[in-house]
Amino acid sequence: MYEGFPSWMGVQEFALPRSACPFADESKKVRIDDLAAEISSKSIDLKAIEDELDALDPDTPAEVVQYNKRVNDYNTLNDEISVLIDERNALVVTYNAEIETVNTCMNGS
Repeated sequence: MYEGFPSWMGVQEFALPRSACPFADESKKVRIDDLAAEISSKSIDLKAIEDELDALDPDTPAEVVQYNKRVNDYNTLNDEISVLIDERNALVVTYNAEIETVNTCMNGS
């Protein structure tokens, strides 16, 4: 019944079933999440080294060796984080492209 009268209603769907479309590689999503966690953890370590450097006096002979070692540690860890960020960003681009392909297929576009 529609507005008090017996009625028929038709519906037309403009989408494909999920089974007709490709799937995104979920292992990429897992790797993206793992990389984000690793970047976060290493960033905390990097901040700790930065705090240590701020507390050291590189002009004091007793602290110069420790200061230089920590600068090298900082630079090494910063480089590691940069590599992880680059890897994560590349995966995000490819994963998002896969998701877009899935969405386009399912919407029948």
